[in-house]
Parts: sequence; C-alpha cells; structure tokens
Amino acid sequence: FSSEVCESVNVDTQAPPLAFTYPQGSAVLLEGSSSDIKLTTEPNLTVTLTVVKDDVGSELTADATAQGNVTFAGALADDATYVLAATTSDGAGNSSDAVTSPAEVVVDRTAPTLELTAPVAGTALAAEDDAAAAGGYQVDVQFTAGGGASWEVVTQRCPDNTYTNCEDAVVKAQGTEQGAQSTLITLSKLFSEVEYRLISVTVSDMAGNETTEQTTISVTQGD
Repeated sequence: FSSEVCESVNVDTQAPPLAFTYPQGSAVLLEGSSSDIKLTTEPNLTVTLTVVKDDVGSELTADATAQGNVTFAGALADDATYVLAATTSDGAGNSSDAVTSPAEVVVDRTAPTLELTAPVAGTALAAEDDAAAAGGYQVDVQFTAGGGASWEVVTQRCPDNTYTNCEDAVVKAQGTEQGAQSTLITLSKLFSEVEYRLISVTVSDMAGNETTEQTTISVTQGD
C-alpha cells in the first residue's frame, strides 16, 4: 500500500511595520523639544538607526518593547542638522526601512540672549521725564540682544500697579540689530492721572527661538 505524508508550510513574506513617530512632520526642533528619537515596529524586533549629524554618520541599535515602541534616548541632544534612517527585519528575514518627513531635521535649542537694562522695574516717571521734547510722551528702552535675527518692543496699558489684566499688547519698536540698543517708544492713551505700563522686549532667532524680558513703569502726568 502507499502512504501519503502531508506537510504544512508557513510562508511569511509580510514586511514588519516601521515608522518614525518623533521627529516627524517638523523641520526644526526648538528650545524645549525632546532629544529622543522614537519609532514603532513589531514587538521585540531590533531596529538599526543611521544618524547623519552635520554630514558625519553613525549607527545605533535598540530593541522594541512588547508594545512595539523603540526609543533612542538623547540621540538629538546636540544642535545640528540631522538625516535619520532606520531599518529592521523579522525572524523570517523580511525587512523594512523608514525615514523622517521632512528628510532633514534641524535642531536649534539655543535661544538668543537678552538683557533688559532700562527702565528698571517699578520706575516712576513724571511729566518732566519725557525722553524727547517732541512726538508725545516717550520712554527710552535700553537692552542688549545677542544671537538673534530680530527684536520687538511692545507695551500693555494696565489698570494698576499689579500689572495684571492689562490691555492687548501694542508694538512700539522693531529692529534686526544685535548688541546694545536704545530705542524711544511713544506711550499712547495717557488718560489717567497715573498710567501703568508693562513693557516687553522679545528677541527671536532665525529658527524661531525666542527670549523675552519685561519691565514695568508708571507715569504721573501732573497738572
């Protein structure tokens, strides 16, 4: 007689999923952003990450958790331009690749510097303290900016010396120069016997990092 032997063969040609979850969708990472690189794949697979930082390449490996999460902690710690690519393969030899979108990621966590020196907080001004003879009541705002691309001075009219519940900010001066600055701003809405102003100076760099400092003044207009 004859006997037949039946065998079942499992064929696995399905590549494992692999995708960046961070960074993803952002070309620039600013101050306060995470320095970790994160991906998702099948549970317990090993992922190889190629990191090209300012044109210098290196390779890192990490294992996925039981949930399929992969983290390369601190891989984006330095300010630099990065190109990231990842690969993984399963037990059947199926492989997958992934890159970020956009392909190039710029890390710039260095905020510009700013020192607001005048007027000092709580300065009480009188009518005779007008910084310029013409053009309304003017205040000389002095500050030193560094590492930025632009700066802006805004004021807010406040109801009292708590400097809370203030009106919307009004732009009073803008510029691009760095270093020591002295700019005259003109105050409007001098309706009350004593007026209160919150003054904010913001310096921004090309990447979008910002540094802001504030000061407060009061103006007594007299008779």
